[in-house]
Amino acid sequence: MIKFIKYFVYIFIVLLVLVSLIPKINTIDALKLNKEEIKLLKIKAKNKDFKAIERLYAYYAYSLRDYNKTTYILKLAAELGNTDYQVMLYNHLIKEKKYKEEALYWLKKAAKQNNKRAIEELKRYKNDNN
Repeated sequence: MIKFIKYFVYIFIVLLVLVSLIPKINTIDALKLNKEEIKLLKIKAKNKDFKAIERLYAYYAYSLRDYNKTTYILKLAAELGNTDYQVMLYNHLIKEKKYKEEALYWLKKAAKQNNKRAIEELKRYKNDNN
């Protein structure tokens, strides 16, 4: 009986490890873009295709780790009125003191559109800076 329990626990742990690797594999594959794909995604993003914006954001932020390109795609989405991206842009910009005012602009804009996360972040910001 004890051998069966040990075997079961071993199989369970192996399955957990394998399941945890699945999203990482998909994410890594999603971050590989060639020049043509990037060009097409940029066109789609400018035409309000949020799937394209999501792909470019993931590519710029996590694959290239390029602050300026990440800022560019977040601003594009924020300017298109997406409140979630406005909050993401706030979180991205607030890390640099020189962008504090711009970061707060996007956070307040999202909060005015009743984005719950923005409202919470704004309250937290006000509490931390009083």
